[in-house]
Amino acid sequence: MILIISTAPDLHADVVQQELERRGAECIRFNTEDFPTKVGLEVKLTSSGWQGVLHFPQRDVELSQIRAVYYRRPATPQIDPAIKDSNARQVAEAQCEEALRGLWRALDCFWMSCPLKIRRASSKLYQLSIAPKLGFRIPDTLITTDPSQAEAFFHSHHGQVVVKPLSGVSFVFPQPMGVYTSRMEVSDLAEIDAVRFAPTLLQEYIPKEIELRITVVREQVFAAEIHSQTHPKAKDDWRRISPEHIPHRVHELPQKIQHQCIELVRYLGLEFGAIDMIKTPDGQYVFIEINPNGQWLWIEEFTGLPIAAAIAQALISADS
Repeated sequence: MILIISTAPDLHADVVQQELERRGAECIRFNTEDFPTKVGLEVKLTSSGWQGVLHFPQRDVELSQIRAVYYRRPATPQIDPAIKDSNARQVAEAQCEEALRGLWRALDCFWMSCPLKIRRASSKLYQLSIAPKLGFRIPDTLITTDPSQAEAFFHSHHGQVVVKPLSGVSFVFPQPMGVYTSRMEVSDLAEIDAVRFAPTLLQEYIPKEIELRITVVREQVFAAEIHSQTHPKAKDDWRRISPEHIPHRVHELPQKIQHQCIELVRYLGLEFGAIDMIKTPDGQYVFIEINPNGQWLWIEEFTGLPIAAAIAQALISADS
């Protein structure tokens, strides 16, 4: 039995579920916003062991039957509207989230990928400390709360610097920025004191021939070119515009880089990873980051790379 953990509007989970069903695999979808109003949980623990059941509207699933889990984008459990008191709702939500966290940890099976390992691997600081050990080139990077160090970094790279958030937002300017990577300008130094409010990530600007989204599914590597330099709004961060405005092509990744990508995913304890890299005009490959649970469906749609099939086959192989 394969368990898919996600949320109802997740197209990635939809495609994988369809692929599993097309191949005749037994699977069930757990959209976590349905817990506990539509999906129930029962776990019994004794000195001799434990057993549990998920109660879905269509059937009950013994947790011992689950051999593989595809962990995608779970949502916050939705509390029954019959609970009106806001404090009581917060308590109920906390209890639901803790029950699910405990369940994920207790399920001893194949995970793509384990939530605890996803969380650890999501740290940009951690990723960038690991990548050079595996042979990747990374941009010179500074994470700081010291405005003088930030200004010195800017000048040491002759003003060729980008700023990006460690997570969510960044405080390089008086108001928090969005999640996009942005080039720093000399005029921004007038507001550099704002760095003291929260750690800020600065990197040397890496010239781009193309950007790459490299999707790793266990031992398989699917590399796609993102021709961000063809659109003025996408030059610094291709996510600023809809991807259909940028050419995407399959990329022949050198064997050495393929091996490094597989090794990085394995080192992080993952079964899947979405790696962002830059290929420079002189042909160098520069690691930017890995999203341990990143999006990939648009890459498959634009390039035909069979990512969903690879995910489905990995889950089926673990379930057999």
